[in-house]
Amino acid sequence: MSFRSYHGQSISEAGWRICNQDECQWSTVPGTSVSVQLRKGVPTQILVAFLARYNQLIEPLRDADTAGWTLENAVDTSNHLAGCAVDANWNSHPFHVRNTFGDKLPALRDLLDSFDGAVWWGGDWTNPIDEMHFQMGWPEGDPRYTAVINKLLGGTAPAGGDGLTAETLAQAMGSSMPLSRYAELYRGVHDCLIACECTTLNRIAMWMAQIGHESGGLQWMEEIADGSQYEGRADLGNTQPGDGRKFKGRGPIQVTGRHNYAALSAWAFGQGLVPTVTFFTDEPEQLSSDTYGFIGVIWYWTVARDMNSYADRGDIVGATRAVNGGTNGLADRTSRWNRCLAMGFDALSVSPTDDTGGFLMALTDAEQHEVLDLLRQESKYKRDSRSPLRRLGEHNVDTILGLQWNTDANVHVLVVEALAMLGHPPTLQLLAEVAGADPQQFPDRQEDRKLAQAILNKIQMAGATTTTVVQQVNPVVPQQVSADQAGPAILQPTVQPLNGSDSIQGQFAQLHDQLGSLTSALAQLSAAFLGKK
Repeated sequence: MSFRSYHGQSISEAGWRICNQDECQWSTVPGTSVSVQLRKGVPTQILVAFLARYNQLIEPLRDADTAGWTLENAVDTSNHLAGCAVDANWNSHPFHVRNTFGDKLPALRDLLDSFDGAVWWGGDWTNPIDEMHFQMGWPEGDPRYTAVINKLLGGTAPAGGDGLTAETLAQAMGSSMPLSRYAELYRGVHDCLIACECTTLNRIAMWMAQIGHESGGLQWMEEIADGSQYEGRADLGNTQPGDGRKFKGRGPIQVTGRHNYAALSAWAFGQGLVPTVTFFTDEPEQLSSDTYGFIGVIWYWTVARDMNSYADRGDIVGATRAVNGGTNGLADRTSRWNRCLAMGFDALSVSPTDDTGGFLMALTDAEQHEVLDLLRQESKYKRDSRSPLRRLGEHNVDTILGLQWNTDANVHVLVVEALAMLGHPPTLQLLAEVAGADPQQFPDRQEDRKLAQAILNKIQMAGATTTTVVQQVNPVVPQQVSADQAGPAILQPTVQPLNGSDSIQGQFAQLHDQLGSLTSALAQLSAAFLGKK
């Protein structure tokens, strides 16, 4: 083990041992050409996975201004000295500058949340603000890292949904075709992986390796040879003249022979995937189509063979024998396997598509994302208040829905005060009840108690007409609350005595107008929030 002290310090701020360079390793972030040097083991596993998702979901990662371990640092306990921190794209996120991520901040929060606290962001420090900086969230040896690593390797999709895209599919398949063609096949591949239960890195990588070799990176949905070599092959069920050509290899995994076509047809019909029980024996060319080709893969992967068992063991040779009958193309299959493992789960993961129906099924992907974004904007992300009387330095007060919910509280106070000023007995009884809240029984309602008592005090000082009614309220007798008891909620009374029905009607009309203005302003506030997103 090669650890050291730096200016008398041996442990970093995050609780990791300060180390020498030989305790670190260089890693290329999947999906990029960026290399970072980090402490071997947990920091490399966690932070490289984080950077890959950062590149995918937040912004392209740059090699020139991204770095991990350092030999020296201005801070004696810097986590860079321990190889457990990385600065990403520092030219875009200067030291001591806040809000450098702009509208990408919610997505960054989602990404950080997906790592369950294992990654800490320097933007959450108050001094200094360091938005380029990401580091290990817990001390060295913390057992919580094991659960996060298992989550990363074991099949939990990254923040933002699927890692697999047309671009990462093309990369996994060796870019054998134009990207536009991979985009056309993307949905079929995505759904096929889900149906094949390829939900871990090993399973996805094995799928890509075997299907990629058999189809030339998805170029060939049909065997190049004419199939005459299979003529008369009884082991394939080719017992009738012309069966060799008719039932040659088709689909990305090259299903071959009358027997396999018939078994596939019967299974697919039972699954409701084809219209007749003999569909592929009647129309074998359909197995070469984008519509039906991946059905053959699902059947072969899960029914004809248990391919995931080979993937789970990392047995590329056994998987090749299961598909090929021998080891033809083993070098290419192994190369593809290793390439996908290096890309990492974050670049290739898929998540199930909800096909249970409902209005979302009528929306395009873009429209569904818009609906999801709208829900997040309203119910997930906290906003600053726009009140001119908000507290100095106050931020992230509540979500839009929370702010709207607060409308009920604010308007209700105004309505209660107005009705009480009119001598409404049930309202006065309500104020008396809240003003009499026992501190032992209702400790959480003591500020409310002070507010209710202050309103009763205001009514008492407003004039004889209202005071007479207040005196009917039992058992609580309104008492004057001092300023230090009531807190800032108690205002100096300014209401003039009510001297007749005209004054009462006038005040009520004025209150009605004020409530209308408040409701309108709150509606405009909500619309403004949604407009800004």
